[in-house]
Amino acid sequence: MKFARLVNRRTGPKAGFLLLCVTVFTALAQARAPLVILTDFGTEDGAVSAMKGVAYSVSEDLLISDLSHENPSIFAGAYRLYQTEQFWPEGTVFVAVVDPGVGTKRLSVVLKTRTGRFFVGPNNGLLSLVAERDGIEDLRQIDEGVNRRPGSDDSHTFHGRDVFAYTGARLAAGVISFEQVGPSLPPQALISIAYRKPQRTGSLVSGIIPILDVQFGNVWTNIPKPLFDELHVALGASLRELKAQYPEASRNPDSDRNYQVYQVPALHGASVKSPGAFQIYQGHIVGGQILLDTHNAQHWMDAMTAQYGKPDSCTYCDDPESATAVWHWDNGTVLKIEGEMLTELTTAGAAQRSAWMARGDVDELADNGDETTDEGGAEAPPAAAPRKRQHKIASHGGTAYSPPAHQDRSTAWLSYYKDMNSRLEHWLGWSK
Repeated sequence: MKFARLVNRRTGPKAGFLLLCVTVFTALAQARAPLVILTDFGTEDGAVSAMKGVAYSVSEDLLISDLSHENPSIFAGAYRLYQTEQFWPEGTVFVAVVDPGVGTKRLSVVLKTRTGRFFVGPNNGLLSLVAERDGIEDLRQIDEGVNRRPGSDDSHTFHGRDVFAYTGARLAAGVISFEQVGPSLPPQALISIAYRKPQRTGSLVSGIIPILDVQFGNVWTNIPKPLFDELHVALGASLRELKAQYPEASRNPDSDRNYQVYQVPALHGASVKSPGAFQIYQGHIVGGQILLDTHNAQHWMDAMTAQYGKPDSCTYCDDPESATAVWHWDNGTVLKIEGEMLTELTTAGAAQRSAWMARGDVDELADNGDETTDEGGAEAPPAAAPRKRQHKIASHGGTAYSPPAHQDRSTAWLSYYKDMNSRLEHWLGWSK
């Protein structure tokens, strides 16, 4: 009635009709705002379907999409949200539920970013990476006295369905405005997740692997490309680039002209001190190894499982120093823990390492000690006849380590690393 009087007295019938059309089309546009759902529920049961059912009960005109339902931690969910939300249009409503604190006093909130998108979920850090990048326009606590599925007051463990899906659907459908979500909160009330920020120190760029490309076996870091580009290191790093990053790298005398191994006393960026090695073929890195001992075996087993999931096969997994665990990636890369080693090899690296292990001392491939050849450059004229592998390397004190002559290559390789580890204990001040 008030609207009719407003039309007749102030705008006239024709203008009033146009205003009515604009109002209707605006409501329809709001009703078709995308609603995107992220959870840790998986899709084997009906939890996600129940959330969608609640949303559709608010409005059958909603456009509902799935982001991901396989998020094993709050940080994993936060990062999936961070990766994806920037590609959705302004006004999109995201319902994010990775909520181990459901039923506790943690707040239910809706975040509006400065990019004009809305994020509905628990205030437990799940929304913090998005807020960090996009900025906080406003933050509101959900008034569950109003914005909660009717008849769900006795439900204390499924806020994803009863609070978040319901509120997100009402917001996306235009049933409520953002201001009607509930009382405003200060921006600093949004809980953040502590994580290691990417940084560069000299020739070292460090960061974390926040999440994996689970479909294709790629590893993603949180190091932004501009920061990495400061090192001038391209994909498919060459031996020259490896030496630039690890000036301390030493060449294993078991190397030959086809296949070389360069050891380093400690991996850059690792949270535990771990000797490592890089496998070189045709001047480029095709694999790597990390020595496992009582200091770091459990760390690396836990780290690999956290990043890549359970191994495809595993024996003696309760004892990381004795375990044999294998991960196979779709791109042919194999990650393996076995015999006090963690090894990662590309398809080419695995083939060349097997050939290197099998051929033994072959005169035509015997090592001449020329690192220029290793790098893919022209071979320097030899000062003497090519020498066979001597299983010898100078130690820190100027003496030499030489395993017994009867040892095969794999045993000599392990002995070398154990000896290197002993020297590391002396140099770096850590011991068993």
